[in-house]
Amino acid sequence: VLAISLSQRAEAQAPRTAQAPPATPSPKALLHLQKEIKAAIAAVRASVVRITASGTSLGRNGEAPIPYRSIGSGIIVDPAGYVLTNAHVVLYASQILVQADRSTERVKAEVEAIAPGMDLAILKLKDESLFEGRPPLELADGLPKIKDTVNAYGFPIGGEQLSVTEGIISRVEHVGYSYGVSGLRIQVDAALNPGNSGGP
Repeated sequence: VLAISLSQRAEAQAPRTAQAPPATPSPKALLHLQKEIKAAIAAVRASVVRITASGTSLGRNGEAPIPYRSIGSGIIVDPAGYVLTNAHVVLYASQILVQADRSTERVKAEVEAIAPGMDLAILKLKDESLFEGRPPLELADGLPKIKDTVNAYGFPIGGEQLSVTEGIISRVEHVGYSYGVSGLRIQVDAALNPGNSGGP
């Protein structure tokens, strides 16, 4: 309270200078920006896939293996049939099905490479026809900045359609992962739910 009072007194005593109001974008500029945003969302939408994994996880303390079913997301990274997702989505999976947005077809896939320490996995689809008309997602050249706007895409549990949420970059730092691995972590405040794992 004291700090606020002193600040208000200083503002009252300080001479006021006229400031120009912020420029308002023209309707034409806003329309152009809106079209660019829609085009960007459409481009990303075509590269995001839904992943359904099932199998048995390792039992704890000598217990019997436990059947499980996992829902996640992924992105097309190579037209030769490769998809990037999170390792925990497909870890211990005996069956993996990949489904493109706005498609009812589910294609079988297998784990090509996996890094639990970084929570990343590469899947290889057995039928590359799923990628027709669906280009790989382009990766950014550099790191995002704090407060940059970010969109999160994925297939959270509770719906069949692709979900898009918006937020900002709140933190970029080098941290420890699992199994003694360390790397970069980008924290966002966009809403994320179970099923978003693996999505961009």
